[in-house]
Amino acid sequence: MAWELALSDAGPLADSAHIATKGWPVLRTAKSIGNTIDERIRLLDNRTSHLHQVHQPSSLSSVASEMNEMDAENGHPPFVPPS
Repeated sequence: MAWELALSDAGPLADSAHIATKGWPVLRTAKSIGNTIDERIRLLDNRTSHLHQVHQPSSLSSVASEMNEMDAENGHPPFVPPS
């Protein structure tokens, strides 16, 4: 991938790069985020994703469920939407 080559060419600067990823959960549940995160990190050459975005909100789960799945991957407490 082009970004992979760019990070390789950046040398030490790559260590300070902030990486954003995105998911497209069409007809998937929030669990698909947790089920696919290891592969996404592997494809990032085991770099940390600083921002994971969910695009096309046509998921079979609520936004709160998706946020909780992402938080669980990072050891954060569950998201509680405001009432």
